[in-house]
Amino acid sequence: MELTPGANTYNTAEELKAYAVKAGIDISIDEETALSRSIDYVESLNFSGSKTNPDQTLEFPRNGNEFVPGSIKKSQLVIAGIIGSQDGFQGMGENYIDYPEVAKLLKPFIAEESQVEE
Repeated sequence: MELTPGANTYNTAEELKAYAVKAGIDISIDEETALSRSIDYVESLNFSGSKTNPDQTLEFPRNGNEFVPGSIKKSQLVIAGIIGSQDGFQGMGENYIDYPEVAKLLKPFIAEESQVEE
């Protein structure tokens, strides 16, 4: 699957590679696969507000903004790093929000009724 920022991902494979180097993570699967799995998770969450354009594919941008918040982009990278470094995330299932760094990044955007615990 070809990834296109703004259409089916918030980040590129190159951005994931740069994040992995900076974070000291060895991505053991294809970067696009890790990004695809991570965007599926991010997009499954219940965010507050509404899409800026009802016809846009992804949940962000939202609420009239024309940009994707940096913490949303970073949350996809962090989750992709988890997926890519462990290929499936052993032990905790696929509830990435249980990771404190992911919770901190996503909490400001999650709808009230599904608040993230830190």
